[in-house]
Amino acid sequence: MAKRKYKIPFYEGNLQSYPYIDDEWRDNYVFEGTLEYKTYHRGRSSVTIEFSDSKGNTYGMFVSDFDDLVNRKGLNGKKVHGKWTFVKKGQNYGIRLCEDDE
Repeated sequence: MAKRKYKIPFYEGNLQSYPYIDDEWRDNYVFEGTLEYKTYHRGRSSVTIEFSDSKGNTYGMFVSDFDDLVNRKGLNGKKVHGKWTFVKKGQNYGIRLCEDDE
């Protein structure tokens, strides 16, 4: 699957699952890194799994993408290394593993 062309909302380095007025909008991109599982959140219409990077920036992941991640890579304790990109489902944003997409 090709990288999406839409922009992604961030606030103070953190991915925003839902856009707000004062967000910084960035072009979608692929990044490589080790993310650590933190917790989960129930939102307006979704459940997201929260990860953070080594700088403390947070990223939400949809449950369907988390299922794909666990089935493809598993977790090493609470951490997982890979290539990531951003997805939009409905009005919400998240990350997903994208190693096989390029």
